[in-house]
Amino acid sequence: MTTRYLSFPVSRSRQLAEKQIRVGRTLFPAVLSILTLICIISVALPLNAADVLFKSTFWQWYNSVNDEQSEKTIISNSAMTITAAGIDVWTDSDQYASYYLENADGAFTAIVKITSQENTNGWAKAGIMVRNAIEPGSSTGYCMVSVTPSNGYAFQWDSNDDGRLDANQNTGSSDYPCWLKLVKTKEANNYKFQGFYSTDGITWTPINTNDGEVLGSAESMQDVGLFVTSHNSATASTVRFEDFEIDPLPSKKTYIITASTGDNGTIYPINAVEIMQNDEPEFTIIPDTGYEVNQVWVDSSLVSLTDSTYTFAPVTAKHTIEATFSQIIYTVTASAGEHGSITHPGPTRWRTTRRSHLMWCLMRGMQWGRSQWTVILTRN
Repeated sequence: MTTRYLSFPVSRSRQLAEKQIRVGRTLFPAVLSILTLICIISVALPLNAADVLFKSTFWQWYNSVNDEQSEKTIISNSAMTITAAGIDVWTDSDQYASYYLENADGAFTAIVKITSQENTNGWAKAGIMVRNAIEPGSSTGYCMVSVTPSNGYAFQWDSNDDGRLDANQNTGSSDYPCWLKLVKTKEANNYKFQGFYSTDGITWTPINTNDGEVLGSAESMQDVGLFVTSHNSATASTVRFEDFEIDPLPSKKTYIITASTGDNGTIYPINAVEIMQNDEPEFTIIPDTGYEVNQVWVDSSLVSLTDSTYTFAPVTAKHTIEATFSQIIYTVTASAGEHGSITHPGPTRWRTTRRSHLMWCLMRGMQWGRSQWTVILTRN
């Protein structure tokens, strides 16, 4: 008996299914490799870390030393130097320069890399500072973590809530580059602070070994940033900082500028305008045809314009701006030669809305042969 194998047509859906199986067998190893790589990267990276670019407008500058030596130099978005003198930040001395962020709300972790520090004194300090308000100084909720040229890594804090650093723990032998970390956590109704250092940016060693210091005066919203003091009033120390990060990122305040005008003109932008902190907004004031700007008031103070524009200084509070307008007025001085006269009932001051009427009178006079009339039109 002869066996015959009959070939039946394979359905289109089955062909597609077999093709998808073959493609899946090919792609699965590649997809698995990619997922594995993502998992490795996720473990290696710090969770939710937020790098803050040094060129960002979030930053503020404060110099309590109040001298000409202190300055900041932004090298790139991830590198900068601070140069500052200062007697010290300790007890009655509170002299430093700081590049800082406002509005760090609640718990946070801040990290920075320090690659170099000029040795102006064994207790010169550079690192991360936090207090309720860095500018002006002497506010409470105050602590810092720092590196020193000869005394290792220090964590110092205000133990009696008087706005001065008066407690210290220091450890280790300083080396560069080094990394500093300041951690703020919530404990009951207060905030606790702890400082760490690292020589590789991976392994962290606590500086204050009692699991952190509770600062009863520390507010939820604080300033946090970089600082330098040279511990030498005559000589400034230059320190290079890199790769600052903070988690979570501080919020930036906004303020309302209310802009308004009287009749016969406008201001742009108008009404309630939301402005980011430290922005320098411009307001343009435009009178209607035949009118001019009379006065401009900012917060009840009279100000002047530049090319019809007023520019605010860096905004750190709410403001108002108001403009008024007045009609442009001209004075007509008329004189006539022989054989005629010029008369006009009413005032000799002409508002711009009547200028066309004046020109009509002059044209009619010339048609009547009174070509010797002289009219001088001057603006008040």
